[in-house]
Amino acid sequence: MVKSIFTLFFLIGLCTFCNGQDSLKTSQQPFIIKKTTNIISLDGKSDETAWQSAVSVPFMVLNPIWGQTPTEKTELFITYDDNFLYAAGRCYTADATKIINR
Repeated sequence: MVKSIFTLFFLIGLCTFCNGQDSLKTSQQPFIIKKTTNIISLDGKSDETAWQSAVSVPFMVLNPIWGQTPTEKTELFITYDDNFLYAAGRCYTADATKIINR
C-alpha cells in the first residue's frame, strides 16, 4: 500500500515536472481537473464511474529522446471531490514477460 501511494505521488510529480517544460509544450492549454460526485473506493482498481470523466494527464519520454511519445501506453487520471484529490495510474505493456517482480 505504501509503495502504491509513493508511486502515485511520484507519477504526479513527474507529470508536473514534464508539464512545466516550456520548450517542449505541445499545447499552451492547461488541463482542468474535473470534480466528481461519485464514490471512489481505494481498492487498487480504477473501474468506478468517477474515472470515466477524470482528466488524463499527458506523458512524454525523458530518455532516450526527450519529448517523444512513449513507446508504451501509460495513463494517469486525476479527479477530486469535496475532501480528497484522487489519482489512478494504468501502465500497459506489449510484452508482459519483461515485467520483473522483486
